[in-house]
Amino acid sequence: MRLEDTLKEIFSENSDEYKLIIEASELVASSAPTIAAECKTIMLMTDHIKPRLSTLYFLLSREISKLKESYQASYDAQYVRLVKMGRPSNAAIEAEIRVSNAEFIALSKQVEKYEQVKELITFYIRCIDSLKQSAIEILRDSRRID
Repeated sequence: MRLEDTLKEIFSENSDEYKLIIEASELVASSAPTIAAECKTIMLMTDHIKPRLSTLYFLLSREISKLKESYQASYDAQYVRLVKMGRPSNAAIEAEIRVSNAEFIALSKQVEKYEQVKELITFYIRCIDSLKQSAIEILRDSRRID
């Protein structure tokens, strides 16, 4: 399984979102800088990509909220109806709602995919912070040696 294939399930291959996540993946996977010029380049790249990842994270959060809002009223109505009918448990109610509402299942799957991408973005932001810190330390060390 490749990241590109998984991302194609969520975003169009030509989309800015897809390209940004691939760019972040490549940056995080790149080898550590060894000379001052590489350190400066890494620091510039991390400063450029981190705000874009943060923006994508925010936009995904907003999209998740919109998706949840789109089915929440219907879900709540069905939930109340099934409680009044005396269904035995929350799990039974959830299962019946999923079985009787294909749109709910599709929206839930989309929300889950977006949540997973948000988790990946969080991981990349942490890695980018670490990469920048490493570049700063290498740059400081190289100046001490010179």
